[in-house]
Order: sequence, then structure tokens, then C-alpha cells
Amino acid sequence: MSYKNTLVCKVCQKEYLQTRKNQQFCSRKCYGEYRHQVAISGNHPFARIIGTKKICPVCGIKYTEPKNRISRTCSRKCWSILMHGENNVKYKPKIKVTCKQCGKELEIQPCLKNRKHFCSDECKYKWRSENIKGSKVHNWLGGKSFGKYCEKFNPEFKERVRIFFKRKCFECGSDEIKERHHVHHIQFNPKACCDNSERLFIILCRNCHAVTTNSSDREEIARYYSLKLYEATGGKCWYTVGELAELQLKISNLENLNRWELTHLML
Repeated sequence: MSYKNTLVCKVCQKEYLQTRKNQQFCSRKCYGEYRHQVAISGNHPFARIIGTKKICPVCGIKYTEPKNRISRTCSRKCWSILMHGENNVKYKPKIKVTCKQCGKELEIQPCLKNRKHFCSDECKYKWRSENIKGSKVHNWLGGKSFGKYCEKFNPEFKERVRIFFKRKCFECGSDEIKERHHVHHIQFNPKACCDNSERLFIILCRNCHAVTTNSSDREEIARYYSLKLYEATGGKCWYTVGELAELQLKISNLENLNRWELTHLML
């Protein structure tokens, strides 16, 4: 259905061609202007959205406060600025504390009173190294240096095992780059160096060692690495002190070795 009546706009007083039923304005701009004028007059339901004229205390812009709520600023952005710091209803002044290490005074939030005792990480670590040691450490074992392992399973012995396997992971063959490979007890016996049980060791990288220690079937893991070790070296898995000293002497005199001895040393 089409309309061809010529009407006069109530706002701009211009003639326009009617295109829909009950049309009273030539455009949406005039319709919005009409709503605004009627709302200001207060003689129409539109008047409920018009309130008091105010000036924003933050940006200084004039704005109209709606009648259905109280507004102190023109926008949420200005409200966040207004409520920052001491103007916030939850604001609590900072308190002063003294650094335990250097004695420097610093200001902190009240909620950090029982947690922040140092002015910097440097002071914190220095204080801990001087005051938290020995029996004061939460996981102190009464002076035991080797824990559950045998006393002969020490760093010097581990190095002889690593040198024997040329510092390569026995499982994946990766080299030592950022950290030393772990020395693994094939039989999962931590007292293997001190009792009369079979001494079988290999070196594993962190990832391979995690797979063995977290396995549910340790017997199968021990059987697998035992067979693999006997096939590779015949069961030998470390250098003695004399063998290591002889090896170091040969390395220092590489120029005096013949071709066959040098090849055998590299293997």
C-alpha cells in the first residue's frame, strides 16, 4: 500500500511526501528533535529521561542527570578517575614498615603487612641465607648429606659414570648441554654401592629418567636396561680411579699415541 499525500513537517515546516501510515515528520532527525522538545517541556512520558543539568567535576563537560538515578560524572571513565585514590570509599592509607635486612623504611598497602618485610629481592635472599639455615630449614634432615642413598654414591663416583658413557644419555643419546645427566640405578637399589648387590648404573637425561622412575613396572624397566647394558659394555658401567687417571694421562699425551691407540681411545 502506497501513500501519495503531501504533508507539512511539524518541526521544520517543510512539505514532504507521505510514504507510510501515521507519518508526521519528514525525517528521523526531525522526529528526534520533536522528542527532545517535548521531553524538556515535561508534558510527555519522554520527560522521565530528562533530569537536572550538571557539570562534570572531572572533565568540566555539561551533562544531564537522568531522573531515575543519581550521577556524579558524565561517564564511567570520569567516574573511575574521580574514585581513584583517597576519593574511593574503600581507600586505606599506606603504612610504613622497616626492611629486616637494610633497615630502609618503605610504604606498603595494609593488606601486605604480614607478607612484605623487605625492600627488594636482594635483601630478602641475603637475609634468608644468613638466618634460615640448618635446623631452621623446613626440610632439614638432621645433617644427613646423602639422604637415602649410599655414602659411596657421591659426586665423584657419578662423574666417573658420566665419563664412562661419554656424557651421552644411554637411552636417547643426547649430550649434556644445560645440566648434567642423571646417574640411574638400574636395579632401583639406593644402597647398591655399599651392600653386596649387583652394581649397574647408566646415565639418563631428565626426560628419560622421569619415564623410568614414574613407571609402574620397575621390574620390566630394570630387566630392559640390564640386557641393554650387558649388550653394550658387558656390564661395565664406570671407570675406577686408576682407569680414569690413566685415561686422563693418555688424553694429555695425544701427540705420542699411534693411530691404533688413538682410534681405540675414541671408541
